[in-house]
Amino acid sequence: MSQHISPYYFKWDDSYPETLLDPADKCPIENNMITAPPSLLLMMQPLASWKYRDIVFFWAMVQYVFFLLTFIGFYYRFRSDHARINISIAGIVLLFSAQWIQSVFKGQTHFIFPAILSITIALITAAKGYRILIAGILLAVLVWIRPNALLVLPFLFLTNSPGRKTLFYGFVTGGTFFLLLTFLLNHGHYWRDFLRSCNDWLSYFISQQDIQPCRHYAIVEGVHVQATGTLPFHWKSEVTNVFNTLRRITGIQVNQLLVNITLGFLYMMVLYKWFRAKAVDFEDAIMSGVFCYWLYEICNPIPKMSYYYVELFIVVYYMAAKFNESSKFVKLLLMLSAVWLFLDFLPVNLSTSEMLLMASLILFLINKSRRNRQQFQSDLL
Repeated sequence: MSQHISPYYFKWDDSYPETLLDPADKCPIENNMITAPPSLLLMMQPLASWKYRDIVFFWAMVQYVFFLLTFIGFYYRFRSDHARINISIAGIVLLFSAQWIQSVFKGQTHFIFPAILSITIALITAAKGYRILIAGILLAVLVWIRPNALLVLPFLFLTNSPGRKTLFYGFVTGGTFFLLLTFLLNHGHYWRDFLRSCNDWLSYFISQQDIQPCRHYAIVEGVHVQATGTLPFHWKSEVTNVFNTLRRITGIQVNQLLVNITLGFLYMMVLYKWFRAKAVDFEDAIMSGVFCYWLYEICNPIPKMSYYYVELFIVVYYMAAKFNESSKFVKLLLMLSAVWLFLDFLPVNLSTSEMLLMASLILFLINKSRRNRQQFQSDLL
């Protein structure tokens, strides 16, 4: 980007050094494997002039800082001893999970999503105007660098809480700033290339081709590493998309347009139910939005790899905090999810673990909504 070259369609040739070569850039496809939005690439651009080893250590440190921020947000929000003990146990489990280790090893950025939402929950809990305003600005940052997070916001703005207007003003303020920044930096064409590249990848994976476009040496600082050579155990990723897995096991191809229409209908239905419930808890709104966000990801044809699980850390912490308030069945689902997460020898263990976790979340939210409605009716009587 510093050389005004589109990062999504740039192709290496002999005139460029092969350091950190993206394998897809040597493949017979138009776009390459960069899928991060221009906003995130802009933030990472200063690292381009660093030595590779320095980038590795710095990015690993950033990931652990954000891991700590995710933990701190929930530890601050839930003050009871039981909740904090459960949150601490969950933090230790997640820290040693294969999904987190793989995220650090591969230098991913999915840790940003749970960290910002966790800090948002902590700020909103304070119930002070300026903190809620800051939370709104943080949400704008999240959408700027993770556009899919937009699915979470309607639940927050439809919450029956006096702070929602302040939150909305903060989001609009932050969104306006980043929109102006995009125009001032003349990055509009990068966003167009990003959206076009996303569409190219959707078309590619819907066409039933192999997930790996082609094989090529991974080249780091001039050292060649064979892609099929010995690699750390946690290098191996599991694809957790529902329909990708279904196609691989049964050969059944589901029409993606029908899937998208169904997802849109379900999203609007959940949003309507949330609005009718007149809920007041921002944290529950975030969790409802995260459920829809997750549902979209697992039904998307673009592979959802193991390290995407880091985005669900926020759900793990939330359910850990609410463990003592949950029904026996929800507790059972949550414990089964934790056990399945570490059973790597089982097929689709990660997909099963995710589904058990999200099932426990949605059942808890439904039960809580029913209790609140019954309490409201009782107060009226």
